[in-house]
Amino acid sequence: NTYFVPPLENLFDAIILSSEVGVQKPSPEIFKIALKELDSTAEESIFIDDMEMYMQGAKDLGINCIVYRSPEQTFDQLKNLGVSW
Repeated sequence: NTYFVPPLENLFDAIILSSEVGVQKPSPEIFKIALKELDSTAEESIFIDDMEMYMQGAKDLGINCIVYRSPEQTFDQLKNLGVSW
């Protein structure tokens, strides 16, 4: 993967690039690929993006979505969804 330098790449369990899988947001297919890659269910997943228009495919699958506006707002919404760190 040439898009991420190794230190950044190590922060993620999976990196799904539309150019590599042939589908892009908001298609539900890209989210299905991510769920499979992560061995995760929609119910236990959260999709965060700053563009609400990219969320419909994730919502259709039952993935919780957060529109990123600021770190504080995003952290508050993650806490509301029961995420702790």
